[in-house]
This record gives sequence, C-alpha cells and structure tokens, in this order.
Amino acid sequence: MKKILPLLLIIFTLGCFTVNTTAQNTVSNKQLAEGQIVVEQVAVDKVNEQIVVGLNFNLNNLKIKSNRFMAFTPVIAGQDGEHEVLQPIVISGRRQHIIFERGGNREYSNGMEVRRYNSKPQQIDYIQSASYQPWMAGGKLVIIEDLCGCGKIYSNTADVVAMLPYYDYYPEEGIVIALISPEVQAQKIRKEEGSAYLDFPVNQTTIYPDFRRNPIELQKILNIINLVKQDSFTTITSIDIHGYASPEGSYQNNERLAAGRALALKEYVRKQYDFPESIFHVASTPEDWAGLRVFVQDSDLTDKNDILAIIDSNLSPDAKDQAIKTKYPATYRFMLDNWYPALRHSDYVVNYTVRSFSLEEAVDLIFVRPQLLSLQEMFMVAESLPKDSQKYIDVFETAARLYPSDPTANLNVAIAAINRKDLKTAERYLQNAGDSMQAIHARGVLLLQQGQLDAAQPLLEQAASAGIPEATINLAILQEISRIR
Repeated sequence: MKKILPLLLIIFTLGCFTVNTTAQNTVSNKQLAEGQIVVEQVAVDKVNEQIVVGLNFNLNNLKIKSNRFMAFTPVIAGQDGEHEVLQPIVISGRRQHIIFERGGNREYSNGMEVRRYNSKPQQIDYIQSASYQPWMAGGKLVIIEDLCGCGKIYSNTADVVAMLPYYDYYPEEGIVIALISPEVQAQKIRKEEGSAYLDFPVNQTTIYPDFRRNPIELQKILNIINLVKQDSFTTITSIDIHGYASPEGSYQNNERLAAGRALALKEYVRKQYDFPESIFHVASTPEDWAGLRVFVQDSDLTDKNDILAIIDSNLSPDAKDQAIKTKYPATYRFMLDNWYPALRHSDYVVNYTVRSFSLEEAVDLIFVRPQLLSLQEMFMVAESLPKDSQKYIDVFETAARLYPSDPTANLNVAIAAINRKDLKTAERYLQNAGDSMQAIHARGVLLLQQGQLDAAQPLLEQAASAGIPEATINLAILQEISRIR
C-alpha cells in the first residue's frame, strides 16, 4: 500500500476524481470492473467506537487472465478531504495467485487476496472495521478500482456504495425525547387458565376423583387456584368453566354430557374451597367441532380436504358425524382413538385482581413476579434506576414482553433504545408503538439519528405543531444538520 496512500491523499484533498452515486444511504447492487463484479449486501454500522463495514462481492460474471490481478480498496471519505483506507481486496488469476502466495504483492502488501476461478460461482464476504472519527459523520463509503493491477486508480473514479449517517452531530444539549408515563390502572385484572381432561364412565357426568387420570387433571386446576388464593397480593373474583364433548354419538346426548360434566367440575371445585355459587360462571359446547377441525387441518390425512369440507358444511352435527363415519371408516376410527379423547375437556379460567404496590415492593417484584405489576408500576421502577444501567433497559423490555400489544410499553422501549442509540431495537419496537403524536415524534427522532433528514422532517414538524416541546428542539437540530451538509 505504500504507493497508493499518497495518491489517495491527493484524490481526497484536491477532489480530482468523479464520484458515482445514485442514493442517499446505500447503493444496491453496485457494479464494479465494468459490470463484471456486483457489490451486494452493503452494511455500514457504528458499533461502540468502531465503524464496521460489511460487503459481499459477487464474482460470478468476472473473468480474469491467469497472470493478472485487480484490486478494490474500500475507503471512508469525509466531506473535507479526510479519509480512512480499509484493507484492499486483491482478486488474482491462477498464476498471480501463486506469485502472491510465494512472495506477496508489492502494491497491496496488506491486501485480502482471493483467487478467481473463472466460470464458477464465487462470492467474497468482506468485513472490516476502523476507529470512529467525528469527521466520518455524513461521509461516504467508496470503493476505488485498480483494474490494471498497477496501483493506479482506474479512470479517476471512486464508486460510492454507502452514505454514512450523521452519527454524532448534535448540539450540546443533544436530541431530546421523553418517556411516556402509562396511565394508572384503576384495577389490575389478571387470569390463569388451563384445560382439564377428565375421565368419566360412559354416558355419566359424575366425577370420580380416583378414576384413571382424574387425580392428575383435578390437581392441575387446584394448583392454579391455590397459587392465586394463597397469594397475599391477589384476590379471586370469578372462576369460569366451559365443558366440551366430542362429536361421536347423538348431539342431544352430548349436550347433556358437556353441560353435566362442566357442572360436576364446578361442584368439585366449590366444595374444595367452600366458594360461593356466585363466583362461578359455567357454560358448555355440546361437540367440539372447532377442536376437531384443528386436528384435521394440521394433519397429513389422505382424506383431509374431504373431511374438512364435511366439517365446514351446513349439515347438522349428527349428519356430519355420520358422513365421516360412513365415507371414511378407517380415518374415523383413527380420529376416535387418537383425537376424540382430547375433545372431551373442561376449560377453566381463574380471574383475579392484584393490589397496588409501593415503589419498594415493585422494585422487589420486577424481576421475580413482573406479571403482578402494572405498566405504571414498572415505569415507576425504571424511573428510580440509573438511566445508563442495564436494569433500566431490562425493566422496559420486561414491560413490552408482558404487554406486547400495548403501544405505550413498546414506545417506551423504543425511546429508551433511541436514547442509548440502539437504533435497530428502536425501529423494531416502534412498529407496535401505535400512532399517537408521541410515537410519530419518536419515529421522526429515529429517522433523524439514522441521517434520513428528508423523511424525519415532516414527522418532527407534525409533532411540533401538536405541541410536543422536544419536537421543536429536535427540528432545530435537523435544520442545523441540513445547513452544514
């Protein structure tokens, strides 16, 4: 590289070359070597104090003579002549590859050398990093071509493959964005749920606790009730039980079985705890055709589509059962033995409320039983922690995990990520942050940090017009960045 460095210095300080670029951020499928090489999968990221460059060189269409080589030098170029030269890629023909292996390459002594196998698919994955310097913000990633293998720049051109965002250019007070305090819940309502697969003697609705699998199935629901009932933080408000029978036999009899067995389970639970009748809500579905449909849909049965058509038809339940039994007797027997037992079940839901917590209690529970906390209580815990601590981030991510569809939970994780410049995480959570003005402002800030000023400006203007004070500050930052570009 001894010869190329002075030449690069002249190029970047005097601007004696033409820049080929067509995009603001990355130029997809950039062609080099007169179209014989395609640069793909361009990625330029700032990781801590390093700029990491990732490229893929597709050589499928490249043919090179045995005694020749080409060199491609990625360079990070600043706006005022600054530059950082990265490791060159040297692509050699067969003879040149042998020469390189024996004695290196005088022009590109530190190059990453690769032999080209003509007429064969071939790609080069390139990853290099350099220490981040402030002048890199708003710069370019260019590739300088040396197609003659002589250390000279081909046609006095440098091909731009990426534009670097303005990573660190902020006024002294920096970009500002505030977290959103969730609303206080008047009552924290929770639930635990499951299914009991109880065994009953044929055509009976009486529960025998020691019959077949019943000890295990009954203990499952008792364990859930005990978990809630014995917790000093919680109060059971209601228990829902919904009974189902399987589709074989007459619908009228299955209606009796489903309802009777659900009531039997209710009575069993009520007597265990001496609960009042008013706490229970009992319902039933005579035949679980929906459950059967799931089994059939997920199967590889030969008769799958025909059976699904019968299930989805307007036939009565008894006619459906008879049609499957008559037309597909072998499949019907398989379903009866393997799937129908699972369609005889009683689903239960234990509904309960959770009392409010002080900050000290919430801190103790946040990583042990976070499901007991409201979003507002989690926010209270986060605000008590150092903003640069990992626990601070963990609290917001826990909130988003427990409340995945809540816009405020997702927005706060995104804002916390923005404030620590974890832009990929911020972008992911902003997808579920809703369309509030605070979310629009956060998306504008994210685009600003990514250097996408044209896209960021209307969002920040919209938020500023809506009275978000931080948006006015961030809009001024955007305008200052635009001025110095």
